Amino acid sequence: MFTGRSRNWMMVAWDSGIRTLLVEVDDSQACSMLTQSAPLPSHVANLILNIKELLTRDWQVHIFAYS
Repeated sequence: MFTGRSRNWMMVAWDSGIRTLLVEVDDSQACSMLTQSAPLPSHVANLILNIKELLTRDWQVHIFAYS
């Protein structure tokens, strides 16, 4: 589902000046965790919260799940 790399590539994009980002995830549950306010499973809570913090920056990030 998620790894620490998820946050890292977002930081690389931000640091490179990218301000519009399309994020494609292969899990609809992961997509929901990033786009909705709901209780998070403890094993990914810190990572999801860190990613959500990045999403509050002044950029456009579009997250979607592919099937």
